Amino acid sequence: MMHLASFWNLSYIFSGIKLGLKKYSMKQFSLIYTTAVIFYAGIFFICGVSVNYGMTMERVLPSDLFTAGQHSFKAGNHEEALSYFLKARNAGMNKPSLYYNLGVCHYSLGQYSEATEAFRQIISNPEMAPLAYYNLGLISLKDSDNRRASYWFKKAYDTTSNDKLRILASAALDKVGEKVSDSWSRYLSFALGYDDNVELTIDSETLQASNKGDFFSEIYGVAIKPVFGGTSSEGPLFTMGGSYLKYFDLNEFDSGSINTGLFYRNTLNGIRLKSGVDYAYTLIDGSSFEQIPSASIQGKYSLNPSVLFRFRYRLSYLDILDSDFDYLEGWRHRGLAESRWKWKRLYSTLSYILELNGRDNDDFSPTRHTVRVAFDLDLNHSWDMHLQMSYRKSTYDIDGMSDRDEDRFIGKGRLVYFLEKGWEIRGEYQHTDNDSNYDTYDYTRN
Repeated sequence: MMHLASFWNLSYIFSGIKLGLKKYSMKQFSLIYTTAVIFYAGIFFICGVSVNYGMTMERVLPSDLFTAGQHSFKAGNHEEALSYFLKARNAGMNKPSLYYNLGVCHYSLGQYSEATEAFRQIISNPEMAPLAYYNLGLISLKDSDNRRASYWFKKAYDTTSNDKLRILASAALDKVGEKVSDSWSRYLSFALGYDDNVELTIDSETLQASNKGDFFSEIYGVAIKPVFGGTSSEGPLFTMGGSYLKYFDLNEFDSGSINTGLFYRNTLNGIRLKSGVDYAYTLIDGSSFEQIPSASIQGKYSLNPSVLFRFRYRLSYLDILDSDFDYLEGWRHRGLAESRWKWKRLYSTLSYILELNGRDNDDFSPTRHTVRVAFDLDLNHSWDMHLQMSYRKSTYDIDGMSDRDEDRFIGKGRLVYFLEKGWEIRGEYQHTDNDSNYDTYDYTRN
């Protein structure tokens, strides 16, 4: 630190002023004094700039802190490494590799809660997600939660293309008594419920509700398998699935469907793409209702570990097989733009969907705008909660009559409890309110 006294001793200043007044005239002394003031002011300015420049040069960049943390970790000093990584984060660094290293440091120091939060920050990053899954599995083992550990190890195994990580995940699954399945991924759901206003089909957006209620049972299943050399995250993917909805009394509303598809997945400039074709076939009350071939493209992009963007475009042709509903036949375009944010254990999603229709009957070719917001909260290792609200505006241009306008509101809540072996129990409630200027299409549904 440089002190003013080293430049300007007050005793010398006063002595100089007395001597100057005796030796020089007032005009000469004023000139000398002014020059001296300017001279010393210049020195102070130069010194101040130099000190400030030195301080600026001494500031450590976040990347330097990150590198220092890596060196400390390699040297076995995990506490020091954690300190450097935290400083890098506080200095503005926000990249997946930082959160991964934070997670590893917290884990090595036995700080499992902090490690979990760090690893969860990177599960939205396609490249680092498998590593995060594996490490979350290790944390679950430390918590003696084999069910959760199995879940994370399976996700690591299914999503990685790294042979070493796949071997590690396989060994970890064996440790908790699970076996690596074949390359098929499967999902099966069975539900019981009550619908107080049954619709003809789940996706019967142009049809009115029945104003009848009934209990129902539903089964749904899907299977996915990489084909033609594809992996769990890249290359060709084959999908197949089916569902059946059975009402206890209103049998005329029973419906079933099967679907199959072939997709190709790749990464382009950090965007994970999935494009392909699929086919769906639907039965109503045991009779053919429609078949829908579709083509689609979808993309996902991680802005940072906490923010994910998704887009999708889907073109479908609705081939109506029941002559009573052939006015619904035609083309349908759907586009989606979606963003997802993560904050600790809370995920929030905001979506916008635009739908354009070109049905054979223009009176049933609506233009639709849908806004949807959803929240997913990971309550603990066993419970998850989901809340969703959506608003859809539909406009039908009807020839020779007033346009049909509809506003549909949907509120949904779901609670999930995770069981052993990948099974789960769900409780769900949904309320629908469709407000239409045509009374036939005005209804509520629970």
